[in-house]
Amino acid sequence: FEPMESGGINANWHVWTRCGEFVLRLDQRAGLGRELGVDRAREFTLHGAAAAAGLAPPLLATAEDLRWTIRAFIRGRVWTATDFEHPSQLQRLGARLAVLHALPAPALQRFDPLALVERYAAQLSAANAALRATLDADIARCRSLLDAAGSTARAPAIVHSDLHARNLVDDGQLWLLDWEYAQVGDPLCDLGGLIAHHPPLGVRGAELLEFAGLSGVATPAELEALAGVYRLINSFWQRCAWGS
Repeated sequence: FEPMESGGINANWHVWTRCGEFVLRLDQRAGLGRELGVDRAREFTLHGAAAAAGLAPPLLATAEDLRWTIRAFIRGRVWTATDFEHPSQLQRLGARLAVLHALPAPALQRFDPLALVERYAAQLSAANAALRATLDADIARCRSLLDAAGSTARAPAIVHSDLHARNLVDDGQLWLLDWEYAQVGDPLCDLGGLIAHHPPLGVRGAELLEFAGLSGVATPAELEALAGVYRLINSFWQRCAWGS
């Protein structure tokens, strides 16, 4: 057993056995995860769909309550921000996202980013009532950005919703890891979240849309608006997760 990097909600372990190499994930802060929007049943369903399409490593075993999972270990290279500087790498990622977004979306409630921001704001204001006015301004900004993004006009798709370099592993095939925040929602969410995590990509919106097959249904301006929504989500997540 060897500990692996994690986002703070789970404990991840790289496990060597005579049967092969695996990743064991232990949900050690389930209460906090639920407060932050983690839904293990939804994750299990969407991860399973992505794994069946060859986009994610399959789950090999799970606890009945999904408090632990085991998947195969992918012996590949974790992407870094440098990968996003190369058009060929962005094209590979876009192709994978196009496959993901083309999968049949299960009958799950559509992701509402504004509801998530309001949920985070309620947690923060409960801890510090003096923040309420600032949080209300952030909620209003989120609503305005969502209107500018035109999210409700696009057909729902399975979205990873937490794309950044550390969740991409390359062994010749590009794998998408960590499906905790996967949703059924606007396919533009994946590119918006990617830009929020890696700001230099903001000037390459048209390129990203083309590579992901979304240039016909969204504009760079709409993508930038949704990236702004994800900047708010990420900021609120950090404050709720770490109490800062």
